[in-house]
Amino acid sequence: MRSHEKRVNMCPRTQGKYLVSVVLTAVFAIASLFGTLLFSTDTVADAAESQAVAQVGNTTYASVQEAIGRTTLKNTTVTLLADVTESVMITPPKGVRNVTFHLNGHTLQAAESGGAAGFAAITVPANMQLTIVGPGTVAGGTQPAVDCRGTLRVESGTFTSDATLMRFAETDETSAQGSFSGGTFTAPTLFNLLDDAKNLGYDCSRWRIPGYDPSWTEHARLVEWLVLRLVESCAVLG
Repeated sequence: MRSHEKRVNMCPRTQGKYLVSVVLTAVFAIASLFGTLLFSTDTVADAAESQAVAQVGNTTYASVQEAIGRTTLKNTTVTLLADVTESVMITPPKGVRNVTFHLNGHTLQAAESGGAAGFAAITVPANMQLTIVGPGTVAGGTQPAVDCRGTLRVESGTFTSDATLMRFAETDETSAQGSFSGGTFTAPTLFNLLDDAKNLGYDCSRWRIPGYDPSWTEHARLVEWLVLRLVESCAVLG
């Protein structure tokens, strides 16, 4: 018996068109998939970029604390990229003893829970120097804007608190240093001692404030003098 087989014969032209159609379909499918992957990658990159709040060199970070930890001897400047609620401790890598914090027009608001640095927006440990540059704001909220056991230099910026604005350590082991060349300071109490202070006086000889008489050792007279200096600065700055 003869087997009855159905065969489909295609002329060369038709077969060629069919192959071209299949190839084009495959190409379009691959292009579509690649475009989807590319779009997804760009979306992830954009999301990561939108979450960046601080920068060191050309690298951005999702938190100010992480950025501080990525400073180097050649790159000690942390630049704020967005308004952020975070309490930070100035703890750079080993060997780095000074950090510059550029507010870059943004606000660092203390975390109500205190974060890694107690309740202050910024804590400067002993043997560490921090320089703060504005414009921008360091806001303590119900807590201090800065707690300092090391050296604080304020070149510009706005500092606010609903309590004590800045607290400094004065003990037998350490004596905080402060230098203020500009800025705006607003709080019910501008300066006070940290809880670990062992006396009620400042080592005024270590305070680098232009025109300050180091013989003034009483806390009240120091605060009075600082208030007058701040009022004069505000008047000059307009």
